[in-house]
Amino acid sequence: MPVKLGNKWGCVDINNNVIVECKYDRIDSYSEGLACFLKNDKCGYLDTNGNEVISAEFENAGNFSEGIATVKTNGKWGCIDKKGEFVIQPQYFILGDCKNGLMEVYDESYLIKGYINKDGKEVIL
Repeated sequence: MPVKLGNKWGCVDINNNVIVECKYDRIDSYSEGLACFLKNDKCGYLDTNGNEVISAEFENAGNFSEGIATVKTNGKWGCIDKKGEFVIQPQYFILGDCKNGLMEVYDESYLIKGYINKDGKEVIL
């Protein structure tokens, strides 16, 4: 679980043993075995052993859900798999997290424009 010491974040296990030293600007809760972290204004992902398994290269990032996570790069949102490979290229203003195989697509007014599936196919627009 994430813990904060001073102004940096790390992780401890259920016995309060340090898994990740407090050296990150932010660490989210683990989801599907990975936790999003922020370091030097870039997001990446840690595994449950504290290893940086997806390097910090994203402007913003969400939690993993149904095997994918939304990430922002070059001002656009897309999705990656647990290897850090894009499964949906960054092209959207905002994408919601995957729920029941679908993600909400938002327009520049922050209104839901429609939905895409995990393959990036527009199913309701």
